[in-house]
Amino acid sequence: MSESESTPRTRRIWIWVAVAVVAIAVAVGVWAFTAGQLAASPTSTASETPTPQPTEVETPTPGATAPVEKPDDATETPLDEVVELDQGASIKLVSVDAVTAGRDIPGESSGPAVKVILSVTNTGDKPLDTGGVSVNLTYDGDDRTPAPAVSADDATVLPASIAPGESAEATFYFAVPVASDGDIRIMVDILAAASDVVFVGARP
Repeated sequence: MSESESTPRTRRIWIWVAVAVVAIAVAVGVWAFTAGQLAASPTSTASETPTPQPTEVETPTPGATAPVEKPDDATETPLDEVVELDQGASIKLVSVDAVTAGRDIPGESSGPAVKVILSVTNTGDKPLDTGGVSVNLTYDGDDRTPAPAVSADDATVLPASIAPGESAEATFYFAVPVASDGDIRIMVDILAAASDVVFVGARP
């Protein structure tokens, strides 16, 4: 091989070597830059960032008032008496009669019962709330056996409210055995702030 032929070949070898060196340098530079970026970034953002905790805030209720406590004592009175409440209500039993009532349906049967007609008069100067009035009856005197309410065609309830100076009536039926002993008690829960009214007397 002559000197003129070997010179280009040698030159090409050095060019390839130079290109390889540059390529290796670039690869090393890219790797170093990527490794540096990874080292600088946090491994877990979620583990290092504190979780905000909820703050309890007590929101006042506008116009909130303390619940009305119902008196524990109950007023007992004879069946034929009229009870006047300081809260502006007059309560009386229009009649208490022995009847046969009830329907032959599941959970109820026709039989001896007591029919009670209750009258409530508003003696105050504001509408009287009577939507929550409840009436119950017990028999057997001091044993106070609860009498279940039974249905009837003319059974009624009080209206939601009674205007000042006005009266309203409601009719209730309770299953009471004829052979029951002792007095019956008809309990009327008329107002949340008033004692229950309990009418006591003999079974008709």
